[in-house]
Amino acid sequence: GFVLYHSGEFADAQPFFENVWQVNPTDQVAQIYLNRCQEILSLTMPEKATILVVDDMPVNVEILSLILTTNHFEVLVAHDGESALAMVESHLPQLILLDVMMPGIDGFETCQRLKTQAQTKNIPVIFMTVLTDQQNKLKGFAAGAVDYITKPFYKDEVLARIKVHLNNHYLRQQLLERI
Repeated sequence: GFVLYHSGEFADAQPFFENVWQVNPTDQVAQIYLNRCQEILSLTMPEKATILVVDDMPVNVEILSLILTTNHFEVLVAHDGESALAMVESHLPQLILLDVMMPGIDGFETCQRLKTQAQTKNIPVIFMTVLTDQQNKLKGFAAGAVDYITKPFYKDEVLARIKVHLNNHYLRQQLLERI
């Protein structure tokens, strides 16, 4: 149960703590972990998250849109930074996949602008780019991104990173609401 709990597998850990608590109702540690599992599992994510894909390459947009819609995400599309900034004013996504090299303002500046707005500052931004050097990765994190995926991207990696950051975002939001 402890291993599962600390690996973030709360649904799998919960039965172990329930069993310990049923055998020994005075086990306070099992009770604490059981309560924590139940509380974390009560925090729910919306069934269908909206993801904004910002990329000037139609083939990347098409591939990402197919991957995301197949996995039950709603997809918004912008082809440059300016249109992405305009779009989030009327359609607030739960996560943004952002290319770095685009016409007009680049992804770094787009991200920085998103992070200065009260409405968008907490939206997770994941950079997806061909820029693989450490300096650009660090620049992306300094701009406010939560992750950095290099192209060519792999479907399973993209989905895994999206799910981790959406989960973290929703848990954080719900915990802040309870405080």
